[in-house]
Amino acid sequence: MRAILTFDNKGYVKAHSNGRNGHTHKTSIMELIQNADDANSNKILIKYRGKSNMLVIADNGIGMPIEKLESMSVLYRHEDSEKTKHGKFGIGAKEAFLTLGGKWTVLSKQVGSTDISKLEWDSDKLVKWSNGEIEYGKYVSTSDNASEVLRRFYQKTMKTIAGDNKPKGISGTVVIGEMGSIIESDKDEFTKELVSIIRDISLKHQKIDTKIYYDIDTFKGYNGLVELEAVDWLNFKSVETNKKVTVKIGVIERKNRRKYYNYFIEYNGKYYRFSKNNFTGFVEDERMETVKCSTIDLSITMLEEEMVCDQENILRTNRKKLSGVLVNRNGHFLYTDSLEWKMKNIPVNLRCELKYNN
Repeated sequence: MRAILTFDNKGYVKAHSNGRNGHTHKTSIMELIQNADDANSNKILIKYRGKSNMLVIADNGIGMPIEKLESMSVLYRHEDSEKTKHGKFGIGAKEAFLTLGGKWTVLSKQVGSTDISKLEWDSDKLVKWSNGEIEYGKYVSTSDNASEVLRRFYQKTMKTIAGDNKPKGISGTVVIGEMGSIIESDKDEFTKELVSIIRDISLKHQKIDTKIYYDIDTFKGYNGLVELEAVDWLNFKSVETNKKVTVKIGVIERKNRRKYYNYFIEYNGKYYRFSKNNFTGFVEDERMETVKCSTIDLSITMLEEEMVCDQENILRTNRKKLSGVLVNRNGHFLYTDSLEWKMKNIPVNLRCELKYNN
């Protein structure tokens, strides 16, 4: 049997454990949360216990077979993500484990199965091995059926987000990070990073059909499990009617010598076709109502100064981070700061969301 760890992998471990992969604690945790979001889940749990320095991220998604966990146990193998698998879980998770350090356990179960697959990843010992401090050992391992202790931990965690489902009906993944002893000052810093993560998710995670819960006992005023509320960053609920607009953009695929696209807008029950010959760019055209095509939903708000100040205070963030575009493609979101557009004269209080499903 070929050894999992080879000499060639030592450089990989060193690079990813000391931040040369570009990851920080915050981006590593966000990577693990993104994996949970990619797993076709509708509930995600973020749990942290300061006394034991344990981080748990769980989802009720499709789960992963043992083959997927076995592929993760091989250092620096690049896999192609497939829709039938647990999102992009693999490369990014390994890098996150090494950046965060400690010992990590991944427990995963698919619907209808009684088996709970397990991956164990000891980042601390991997680093010591890569530095020549200890001999080769079983620092990465997998099993197609977790121990009874881990099974109970999985079932207890999943009960929080899976409800009263019977064991066979439960599926999903639980990632457990035992990050070792931590001095009080480091714990405070880590809590600040968790606060920042929750704020970022509140702003950028706008998937109505996915609920995120957090249970972080180092937060001020801790009171157990909390459902995270997505910020209405567009202020669509409270802004005046004349300061907001929602339109549907039709995208018509055409072919001449090459493929190209025509566009039209549906607004207030009327249809306007894009036209180069009109100085406004669009002309009214009722024929567009019968055209079958893909559409993009566009929502725009121009905010009053007071609204922007309120959200700045609530999120404790700069308005530059609140202005921009939220691109929603098939339920997956990309947030772009208006400063990234490299254009002049963009009002800092402009926010819009693009939503399309194709």
